[in-house]
Amino acid sequence: MVQNYKQLKIWKRSFQLAIEIYKLTNKFPKSEKYNLTAQLRRADTSISSNIAEGASKHTSVDFQRYLYQAYGSLKEVESQLLLSKELMEVHMELEMELSDLEDNTKAFINDKVTQSEVEVKKQFGEMYDKVDSLYKDLGEVSTLLDKAKETFFGKAVFKDK
Repeated sequence: MVQNYKQLKIWKRSFQLAIEIYKLTNKFPKSEKYNLTAQLRRADTSISSNIAEGASKHTSVDFQRYLYQAYGSLKEVESQLLLSKELMEVHMELEMELSDLEDNTKAFINDKVTQSEVEVKKQFGEMYDKVDSLYKDLGEVSTLLDKAKETFFGKAVFKDK
């Protein structure tokens, strides 16, 4: 399951968004340096970082968890950009890019969740088949054991109570 995150379109777009956010926040007032600027940058870099970290995991379930975290960070950035817009009239172009990134992230997460569900159902189906087979084998062994008891000890000793 380990993937090269640099090859993922969603990582490339989120990385580009981070660059744009850094450029944008350079224009914010100095009074926002430790508030909105810092929080926006942290949330934004978290998006591509979570995608990269998730891509390095060995199971699709782990990767999915990191994609959900990236999506949460994306929503955090969206909220902070809305605040920025109200406070400083942020450019519409960046909002459109964020909207595109959000749509792509949703589609990517949905695809991965679907893949994970299929894998889990397949694994559980295989496990169910194995358990069912074992149960049948146990029934056969139990029948054989009953016959062996009858053969060696006679029916009278093992009557049901």
